[in-house]
Amino acid sequence: MVHRSAVLAAALTLAQLSVAVPVAAEPAPAIAMHGAPVLAPGFAALPWVRPDAPASGTLRLHAVGSFDSLNPFIIKGTPAAGLTLGWGLVYEPLMRRSADEPFALYGLLAATAELPADRSWIEFTLDARARFSDGSKVTVEDVIWSWATLREKGLPNARATWSRIERVEETAPGRVRFTFADGSDRELPFLVAGFLPVLPRARWAGRDFAETTLEPVYGSGPYVIDRIEPGRSLSLRRDPAWWGAALPVNRGQFNFAELRFDYFRDGAIALEAFKAGDVDFRIEPDAARWAEQYDVPAVRDGRIGREVVRHRTPSGLDAIVLNLRRERFADRRVRQAIGLALDFEWINATLLHGGFARTASMFDNSALAPAAPPDAAELALLEPWRGKVPDEVFGPPWQPFASDGSGRDRRPLREAARLLAEAGWTVKDGMLANAAGQPFAFEIVLRDPAHEKIALAWARNLKRLGIELRLR
Repeated sequence: MVHRSAVLAAALTLAQLSVAVPVAAEPAPAIAMHGAPVLAPGFAALPWVRPDAPASGTLRLHAVGSFDSLNPFIIKGTPAAGLTLGWGLVYEPLMRRSADEPFALYGLLAATAELPADRSWIEFTLDARARFSDGSKVTVEDVIWSWATLREKGLPNARATWSRIERVEETAPGRVRFTFADGSDRELPFLVAGFLPVLPRARWAGRDFAETTLEPVYGSGPYVIDRIEPGRSLSLRRDPAWWGAALPVNRGQFNFAELRFDYFRDGAIALEAFKAGDVDFRIEPDAARWAEQYDVPAVRDGRIGREVVRHRTPSGLDAIVLNLRRERFADRRVRQAIGLALDFEWINATLLHGGFARTASMFDNSALAPAAPPDAAELALLEPWRGKVPDEVFGPPWQPFASDGSGRDRRPLREAARLLAEAGWTVKDGMLANAAGQPFAFEIVLRDPAHEKIALAWARNLKRLGIELRLR
């Protein structure tokens, strides 16, 4: 539905981590998806960190909802905040991404990576110094076990990704090779390098990895679990013996002695805790809250600092996602029609303080967003798919319908009614129904109470089409 071209933030910031890419079939300390890594071997620290930052203090963060598991890699349960690989706090991948390069990876658990030109395999040499937080050495067996376990019992996206690897084997002491069916997936070696968490096999011996657990877990990262209040809070303590503290990719990061995640029932309560001084940092995703709810003494006197951070990364999307396994959504015309009932221009101006822009591409807000019709080279790639993808793909970049923003523009609902009729839906006794007489009604689940006002505005327009929308 919408994207944000700016991240609305208040107070402190944590250094963020990323991943990288290869060029030749010889061991290298860094690899890059395109071209070569920017940083030469032997660099002292990533250019966007402060290497001599003081290492002390507690950072209090918030999370919404609750948690019942300390295993973030399975579909069961709700894992505690701060434990996923993206945080880089408890678990580590083989290589780490640099945040200011498109897709470059530098050695972490792996000292080097070797990647042939055809990208049919990638081989890592583990850093002999790498240790888990219990002091045990990170081994090739741990890497192979992690891949096999996540392929079988991990989250669906992990199972799908790691199943594309043909085999994983130890080629020499401390060396592990991932072999792919072919090199057609040019990104897969980098996903292995930057997104496969290496887990301690010994920690899970005799335990079912697919089940939730509240027993303390550990990895090789800079933090260990210190205190747990199930469903209420999680505290992580910086490991004084962390093996990777002196690595160039880590210098100047992970400086807090303690990270505490406190849970709140919803975002509104979490915001009040922040304004009261019980939380140190938050990213504000709601434009209305940003405009209306920060006029408090702590902001006015400088105890809370606010900043709008501009960026040029792909925006992704904030959207209503339809379950296409439901028959009523199978027809593309139906999906177009109910999309037209969402008057984004009115919602943005009236409810969101104009803080959003409509998403037209998954690559909006970046150089990768389409700006013109496909050129000759792009058309040559697209031509084999003509008739299998929408015709719009071959023309000017798609743009969503824009209303006049008044809330009274009848054009989108007229077009929606036409599409629904074309798809076999007609209004009977004020309700839209199909040929079998079944009314058009559906339910959406809201993840945040702040979204209710948007959903209610959509529901009002859907009702004018004869569609009942229920909110949960």
